[in-house]
Amino acid sequence: MLKHVVWMDNEFGGRLAIKEERDVIIIKKLAGSNLPASHLFAVLDAAIPGWQEKAEALHLGRKNAWFIKTRRGRWGSTTFLLKIIRDVDMLDIPTVARLHVTYAGKLPAYVELWLGDLAPLAAALRKEFPQTALPSEEEEGFFPFWCDAPDGSYLKLRVEEPQFVGLDQGVMLPGEPSGLLDSEQEEPAQEQQEDNFQGGQLPEIEVI
Repeated sequence: MLKHVVWMDNEFGGRLAIKEERDVIIIKKLAGSNLPASHLFAVLDAAIPGWQEKAEALHLGRKNAWFIKTRRGRWGSTTFLLKIIRDVDMLDIPTVARLHVTYAGKLPAYVELWLGDLAPLAAALRKEFPQTALPSEEEEGFFPFWCDAPDGSYLKLRVEEPQFVGLDQGVMLPGEPSGLLDSEQEEPAQEQQEDNFQGGQLPEIEVI
């Protein structure tokens, strides 16, 4: 499943690719600004309806005890670390997933997480970054979605289904000529005709 989400709030905007495959979700910035962390739930709700329930179900199947550790960066960034207790006797407590938020309150340009890991990370994120919510179905009425952000501003979302463009649709491979130099072969003949007119020479016309 692949969707493109075009978003715009009162300050920034951008385009995201949202891909879900084999219970892994990828969020990649294609253009514009990095997505504010407070818009994450709204973007995922619009692109992947039911993602929260699926993520929670996968998380509940976890075999190890777990906890979230929040790390503060020197310049104000926040990183949520998902850690599991794999062996308490050996204090084997690895970090299995993380979600970073910059000092400006934005997500990275690329996020890739197993949905089961996204559930506790997103829950921790929501506690510190209140989330924009999609309007109810009764309030929607039309696309795009118009959402009220926690700070009182707005968020506009449009979900698109991108289409593949193949070689039969004009795609050229690396190394293919652009066609820019093709016109140079025709220019001398055209220039010669223009010179003949400027020099007073008229083209010969055969009268029958």
